[in-house]
Amino acid sequence: MNASVLWFSLVTLALTAGCAPTPEALAARCRAGDTPACAAAQTSATRLCDRGQAAACELVADLHATGTGGPKDLARAREFFDAACERGKPESCYRLAVLHRQGEGGPVDRVRARALY
Repeated sequence: MNASVLWFSLVTLALTAGCAPTPEALAARCRAGDTPACAAAQTSATRLCDRGQAAACELVADLHATGTGGPKDLARAREFFDAACERGKPESCYRLAVLHRQGEGGPVDRVRARALY
């Protein structure tokens, strides 16, 4: 059994047992090349972000911004960095400001960028 299949089996077992791995743990596996963990990280972190958890919003933004586990999507990264920034994550505010200043993932908005720095 290869490592990805084994990991996916363990994640499935953990989810059914009620002890799911954290989005951060899944993202670490994703960054190590585990494709099933990428989808699981994005899905679970997006759900937590929707429930107001800033760290989860920041995690999803980073996955989109770096293209980890899928294509780079700077427009989606902006959305999630914005959500994390609004919930008090200063690193997300900074990264959002850079995207606005450089016009990545949307139009250049230097006024918004300055406000975020």
